[in-house]
Amino acid sequence: MKIVESSLKIVSFLLIIFFILLLLVAVFGNRTSVKESPLVGKKAPDIEIESFDGNKIQLSDFDDKIILLNFWASWCMPCKQEAPELDSSWNKYRNSDVVFIGINILDEESNAKRYLDQYKPEYLNGYDRQGNVALDYGVSGVPETYFISKGGIIVDKYIGPLSEQLIDKYIDKIKSNKS
Repeated sequence: MKIVESSLKIVSFLLIIFFILLLLVAVFGNRTSVKESPLVGKKAPDIEIESFDGNKIQLSDFDDKIILLNFWASWCMPCKQEAPELDSSWNKYRNSDVVFIGINILDEESNAKRYLDQYKPEYLNGYDRQGNVALDYGVSGVPETYFISKGGIIVDKYIGPLSEQLIDKYIDKIKSNKS
């Protein structure tokens, strides 16, 4: 009887460990991927949100620019991973025909402001108060990034943390297509 009880305890313990590991992979695992979106190839939904410094951000104001539109949240570990990469890339493109716009979703505004204070991105950032922008873009999680050509056509969608090399790849792709 003790052997059966010991075996059950060991199996239960191993199952618990397995499910904890599965949860950790789901939350913190490498989620990087390109995912087709029904929006790719279509006009980007126009958005109007308030930036964290109180100004209006309207996507259509940037139709003459290539746009990197990044959805993020303060509690998102991959967002924290990509934050320095985004800012470094922004510094490379800031004096060109490229604009970066970060949109905070699924978050408390005070937590988002603390995140911005910590990472100090220099590109535009706003808060999706009602979650409408995330719905319009079909955002399924964070980070998610849309690459939009001049004229407002969505060229690509990327899920997961970006690196400088990936950002360069997508922006170069748009520039080479003369979009």
